[in-house]
Amino acid sequence: MSEASHAAILRWLDAAEPAEITLSCAESPLPGAVILDRCLAEVPAAWVAELATHCPVRAAVDHCARPEVARSRLAELASVTTAITLDGGPSSGHPVRYTHPPARRRALFGLGSTTPAPSGTLAERLAAALSRLPLTLEAESPAARLRITRDCTACGLCARSCPHGALGFAVVEGVAAIHHKLDACQGDGTCVAVCPEDAIVRDGTHRWAEVRDHPVVEVTALPVLRCGKCNAPFADNSDTPSALCPVCRVTAAEPFGVHLTPTARALLERRRRGGADTR
Repeated sequence: MSEASHAAILRWLDAAEPAEITLSCAESPLPGAVILDRCLAEVPAAWVAELATHCPVRAAVDHCARPEVARSRLAELASVTTAITLDGGPSSGHPVRYTHPPARRRALFGLGSTTPAPSGTLAERLAAALSRLPLTLEAESPAARLRITRDCTACGLCARSCPHGALGFAVVEGVAAIHHKLDACQGDGTCVAVCPEDAIVRDGTHRWAEVRDHPVVEVTALPVLRCGKCNAPFADNSDTPSALCPVCRVTAAEPFGVHLTPTARALLERRRRGGADTR
């Protein structure tokens, strides 16, 4: 119901075109404010950014039941765009509640409205909303700046392991390409941690302006071979290229051994190097 109410509020803003709005907590409703169905300390940043695409938003963090948490949660967003500030207070007019958006019955179901309901993950929606707002050019986004070294074997583990779907991997006509979806990346480093060849390097983060202008970037494109045994594509940048992929190479060397997956081997090796308990 919360997402439906949020979509209805966006449709109301599209029709009402207010000069600005004050956003306040359900626990601390303010006169003349748009009152959330939850605390400001819990509201998704994507929601606030989507509201700001219609008019400037003043978040009433000082009136929140948990002001320090609310300010900490929204401070980064306010630093990214001038369309969002944290100085909201009581204002004139009637309050608007998320639980009872001021829309006709037809509008609640999206009929007669030109504003589509938001779609995608919250991270993608946040990036999409910020792309429509004035940005502080140097503001840093969560998206990691990635570099792929020549040790990459095109195994695709990084793309399959990313919990946010921020990496795309495809092999077309003998070339493996890895694309980075900056608007989905949360910079948690999963791709770096699982790479069995330590071939992914993080070099800081992208600025929001870069995410806005280039939401998808190609990280690498490298020629690949087909394994002579399993037919899987792989990149081999050694001086003496092999006809077998890395997995089949290990199997051929120790046919009766116990073989860990590349991800498991990489994590085990990192633990050993760090002196961690591997039990």
